[in-house]
Amino acid sequence: MLTPVAAAGLALLQIAAGIFHARRAAFKKLPVNALLLVLAVFVIIGRTAQLA
Repeated sequence: MLTPVAAAGLALLQIAAGIFHARRAAFKKLPVNALLLVLAVFVIIGRTAQLA
Protein backbone atom coordinates (compact mmCIF):
# COMPACT_ATOMS: atom_id res chain seq x y z
CA MET A 1 0.00 0.00 0.00
CA LEU A 2 2.87 2.36 0.69
CA THR A 3 4.85 1.57 -2.47
CA PRO A 4 2.59 3.49 -4.91
CA VAL A 5 2.60 6.50 -2.60
CA ALA A 6 6.40 6.44 -2.37
CA ALA A 7 6.68 6.09 -6.15
CA ALA A 8 4.32 9.05 -6.59
CA GLY A 9 6.57 11.11 -4.35
CA LEU A 10 9.59 10.13 -6.41
CA ALA A 11 7.71 11.01 -9.60
CA LEU A 12 6.95 14.47 -8.24
CA LEU A 13 10.59 14.83 -7.24
CA GLN A 14 11.74 13.97 -10.76
CA ILE A 15 9.32 16.50 -12.25
CA ALA A 16 10.74 19.16 -9.95
CA ALA A 17 14.30 18.08 -10.81
CA GLY A 18 13.52 18.30 -14.53
CA ILE A 19 12.21 21.84 -14.10
CA PHE A 20 15.28 22.74 -12.05
CA HIS A 21 17.70 21.37 -14.64
CA ALA A 22 15.82 23.02 -17.51
CA ARG A 23 16.02 26.40 -15.80
CA ARG A 24 19.73 25.94 -15.19
CA ALA A 25 20.24 24.88 -18.82
CA ALA A 26 21.61 21.50 -17.71
CA PHE A 27 19.94 19.69 -20.59
CA LYS A 28 22.29 16.70 -20.40
CA LYS A 29 20.65 15.66 -17.12
CA LEU A 30 17.07 15.75 -18.41
CA PRO A 31 17.10 12.24 -19.94
CA VAL A 32 18.06 10.79 -16.55
CA ASN A 33 15.15 12.59 -14.92
CA ALA A 34 12.80 11.41 -17.66
CA LEU A 35 13.95 7.80 -17.26
CA LEU A 36 13.50 7.86 -13.50
CA LEU A 37 10.07 9.46 -13.94
CA VAL A 38 9.00 6.72 -16.34
CA LEU A 39 10.21 4.04 -13.93
CA ALA A 40 8.32 5.62 -11.03
CA VAL A 41 5.13 5.80 -13.10
CA PHE A 42 5.65 2.15 -14.10
CA VAL A 43 5.84 1.19 -10.42
CA ILE A 44 2.71 3.23 -9.63
CA ILE A 45 0.72 1.55 -12.40
CA GLY A 46 2.03 -1.91 -11.59
CA ARG A 47 1.40 -1.73 -7.87
CA THR A 48 -2.02 -0.12 -8.06
CA ALA A 49 -3.11 -2.76 -10.60
CA GLN A 50 -2.19 -5.44 -8.03
CA LEU A 51 -4.28 -3.73 -5.35
CA ALA A 52 -7.42 -3.56 -7.48
